[in-house]
Amino acid sequence: MKMAEYLKAPELYKILMKVYLARSKEFARISFHLIIEDCNNLLRKMCNSEIELFNIGRKAAIAFRGWK
Repeated sequence: MKMAEYLKAPELYKILMKVYLARSKEFARISFHLIIEDCNNLLRKMCNSEIELFNIGRKAAIAFRGWK
């Protein structure tokens, strides 16, 4: 997205933002259902912000299961 800003390519920026949001939603969804052992391959494919979102989802899933 930084490159799209630098190149002043608003269409590229929009496309990249859509991809990033879709990936983030998918990682958040997956984080709620996977156990930690299943996550290693997935975590290697994520950027730092995606890992952060994934970890937030994992903590929410653990808290929900504890509450349930």
